[in-house]
Amino acid sequence: MSIENKMNTQELCSFISYFENIDPDKACQWKGGEKREDGVITMPYPIYEKEFMEFVETFYKSEISLHDYQNELNQRVPDWQTVNMNAIVETADFELIRAILTKCIRVERFCDGAWDSSIRSGLFLDILRRLNTVCQPPL
Repeated sequence: MSIENKMNTQELCSFISYFENIDPDKACQWKGGEKREDGVITMPYPIYEKEFMEFVETFYKSEISLHDYQNELNQRVPDWQTVNMNAIVETADFELIRAILTKCIRVERFCDGAWDSSIRSGLFLDILRRLNTVCQPPL
């Protein structure tokens, strides 16, 4: 692992305590979904708290993201779109963790509330804990 990747993983892993103590109802609040006086119904949308958005920003500034994450997931976890990712994370190596984390971050662009689901399921916490484990030097 390059020195840059090691530094990036340390920055990301610094959010472990945040996710250990996260209140999902505060981390993501849903707005919209009302019928206005003019009859227009607004679609619900998530609003994420500042510290969570700092985590996302840290990810995007890092070199951890994997451009070809879908291919990596297709090869290594063929049913990745339907499987419980928390279970996959338990034994994932560095490259698979990169692919899973990239998927988890990118999916919000296509599905409002995906981050909320990953917060509530503990997936972000599991990913960061595993990332911290796989990046530790061997004894």
